[in-house]
Order: sequence, then C-alpha cells, then structure tokens
Amino acid sequence: LAVKNRTKLYFKIELFTKLFIIPTIIIGIKFGIIAMVYCIFFTSLLTYLTSVYTLKNTLSINYKNQLILVSKGILLFLISILLTYYFTFFKIENYYSILFINSMLIFIVYLLGLFIFFPELVIEIKKLRK
Repeated sequence: LAVKNRTKLYFKIELFTKLFIIPTIIIGIKFGIIAMVYCIFFTSLLTYLTSVYTLKNTLSINYKNQLILVSKGILLFLISILLTYYFTFFKIENYYSILFINSMLIFIVYLLGLFIFFPELVIEIKKLRK
C-alpha cells in the first residue's frame, strides 16, 4: 500500500490493528502468559484478515493468490523449524554455536525459498542493484 501511494490507508490499517496490542498486554498481565499468547494469535489473525480484505479491495489481489503467497512463507517457516529441531539432536554445548548454526540454517532456507518460490522478485532485486 505504501508503494502504491496509499500511505493514509496503510496508516489507518496499522493504527487499527495496533490498538489491539494494548488489551493483549493487559490480559497478559492479568491472566498470564498463556492467555496473552492466545490474544497475540487472535490479534495476528485479525491483522492478517484486515490486510487481506484491504489488499483485495484496493489492489485487486484475490484471496486465492494471497493465500498461495502466505502458504509459501508458512512452508519455509515449517522447514526452518524442522531443520533447527533436527539440529538439537547433535549434542552441541555452546549456545552461541547453536544460535549461529540455527540462524544460518534459517537464512539458507529463506534464501533458497526466495529463489524457488519468488523468482520474479529475485529478478527485480537484480535489476535494482544495477
């Protein structure tokens, strides 16, 4: 929306969705971390649905295409989780090494995912670099 010169609409959406963070924090303080996690989940879902609806109406991007894009990101996320979980079976004692290895795994998964799932974006990035 910001790129398409719809910054006012983008601001309104962000303001609307960020207003739900305050009750989430209050619920977390009053009812504990589990309740706060549920609130964060529902707030994120509300933010996503608001964004999807706005993009559909403003930029004419249909729900199916948006769902496909999001599912690709979720797939990369799940692959990253599985790889980092697999790495816990190696008995590495140094926490900095674990953090470095997991960060590199996630970086590589997302970089490969960018080339596999979004080749047109890679082409645009290359054009911008020139």
